[in-house]
Amino acid sequence: MVDNAISLIVKTYWGYTDFRSIQKDIIKQIIQKNDVLALLPTGGGKSLCFQIPGLYFNKTTLVISPLVALMQDQVNDLIKKNIAAVYLQGHIDNVEYLEFETTLLQGNYQFVYIAPERLISKKFQELIQKSQFGLIAIDEAHCISQFGHDFRPAYLQLNILKKLCPEVPILALTASATTQVQDDIFNFLFLKKVTIFQGDFSRKNLSYSCFNEAVKMNKIIQILSSVKGSALVYCATQTKTEICYNMLLKAHFKADFYHAGLSLESRTTKLKNWLEDDSSIMVCSNAFGMGINKPNVRCVIHHDIPNSPENYYQEAGRAGRDNKNAFAVLLYTQDDIKAFKTKLHTLNEPKHKWQEIAQKLFVFSKTNASNVNLGEFININKITFDMLQNVLLYLEHGNYIKPLDKSTKPDKIKIIITVDAYNHLVIPSYEYYPVLSCLVKLVSHLFTSHVSVPMLQMCAITSLSTEAIQNQLEALHHLKIIDYKKNHHSVNIEWLCNDIPKSGFVFDDNLIIARQQVMKQQIQGMLAYLNLASQACRAKYLAQYFSQSIANDCQICDLCLERKNQAAKQQLYAECWQILQRYAGQPFKISDLLNDFSSSKKSILNDFLKEMIDKNKIIIDEQGFLKEIKN
Repeated sequence: MVDNAISLIVKTYWGYTDFRSIQKDIIKQIIQKNDVLALLPTGGGKSLCFQIPGLYFNKTTLVISPLVALMQDQVNDLIKKNIAAVYLQGHIDNVEYLEFETTLLQGNYQFVYIAPERLISKKFQELIQKSQFGLIAIDEAHCISQFGHDFRPAYLQLNILKKLCPEVPILALTASATTQVQDDIFNFLFLKKVTIFQGDFSRKNLSYSCFNEAVKMNKIIQILSSVKGSALVYCATQTKTEICYNMLLKAHFKADFYHAGLSLESRTTKLKNWLEDDSSIMVCSNAFGMGINKPNVRCVIHHDIPNSPENYYQEAGRAGRDNKNAFAVLLYTQDDIKAFKTKLHTLNEPKHKWQEIAQKLFVFSKTNASNVNLGEFININKITFDMLQNVLLYLEHGNYIKPLDKSTKPDKIKIIITVDAYNHLVIPSYEYYPVLSCLVKLVSHLFTSHVSVPMLQMCAITSLSTEAIQNQLEALHHLKIIDYKKNHHSVNIEWLCNDIPKSGFVFDDNLIIARQQVMKQQIQGMLAYLNLASQACRAKYLAQYFSQSIANDCQICDLCLERKNQAAKQQLYAECWQILQRYAGQPFKISDLLNDFSSSKKSILNDFLKEMIDKNKIIIDEQGFLKEIKN
């Protein structure tokens, strides 16, 4: 009965006639009202594991997810299937919230997506208690654990779910969790009758490779020229993202770029365009692609070394979700290796060092009205971005700051020339007239204070893209006509204390130790991956990192292929040597030997024969005839 019902659901809404891997087993456990921890690889179909039972229960499913882009993508997909779904944005006015609350209590939503920070609100906790949920799904559940690679303090609020909804089954999902992280997840969530499902982490269609390249762009262009189709190129910084994008454009590739510095409207447009195109390349930061369903990505290239095997496995796994051949390529230089190793030294900073950075951050952010330019703060204090991230984590965990709002703040501008000078300059023939005149019409107080740029409205009125408007605003800034604050390098920090505590900022020793331990394991894990011995297999290493065992080597990673190539070469050399020995003492030209082999093998054998001649293993006369063979 259950089998028929869930098969009908998946066929009706998704058009599938069968389930992947252990999807069906997970769904049936949930339908039996049991809690489940599901460890499924990237592209393993995690979302269907809660969407199908959610429809089966015919009640609202609450989904906790860490990324706006991920929520937006899944909600849009459900709505296209005529399934009532909504995601609750970070900033929502009272009227919108009341409408949401009424619709939820009436049971008219089938899926409600929220960020974990939403559970901090007592008001929202009370709403959960009054609602009739059939299932609670927690995506990226590894964020719960202090030993997880993406520990997020807001996830610590999730331990209240069993108290609020004791009879509602919980499905915790992740693509990457070590044994210790798994223990943390089900202990912290108070899961009952929990069943752990672990999917096959091997990807038989995905070939992993690493290349030590002094000029990475040359290699990227070479790969993208030979691997046709959609691709992702991951870069560590926004600057690198845009540089790489521009170089691909110069090389005549169809490409775009994506990072957190772009407006929400721009990111949404770029994502939509990329999803609908079968051949475009997206150069991006690592937030792009998480949970987004684009099956036909043929290649994922990492321009920089990811922070952890967990991150790398997730990001590389965005290639080949359609089970067709795909490639995951990691590029590095020896300087990258040295820089990566230096991270290990910063991890052993004593506790007082973290506290000193926190105090400096407090002073810096208060001076800048809490809007912290991360790059400026890092440069002034000569620390790394990883160190600042840890301090922010410790401050949030210690309740010194509110959870950071991960959404992008609007750009702000102020006209800094006089009104008279503006009226004299900004006439219809002026190059930047459309943008400036549009701003003046839409926004008041431009001459007296910094105001938010209404980007969506400006794009609609001027018919310009977000990038074009931002470029013009930057040009006007350099001309000293406006003061333009582009906010992608800043983060708004809301402090819960008015001053530095007399005893200083007190951080949890256990958290500091846990973070140091995790980051050491991650750095060592990535270095080990890069430096695997020639007899190893990259796919097998990644599986073992997540406590899985693979019986056989993948046969398609760079190390496995190199061994196969070497074995084939040795076989070819042996065949060549046997032929030479048969003709020893006879009038036989070495060049005639190559005619017995295919053109693909001739160049290999030519190199082999040259080597043998150089070593005097083969002696030929002046006419090129075989004279002597020495064993």
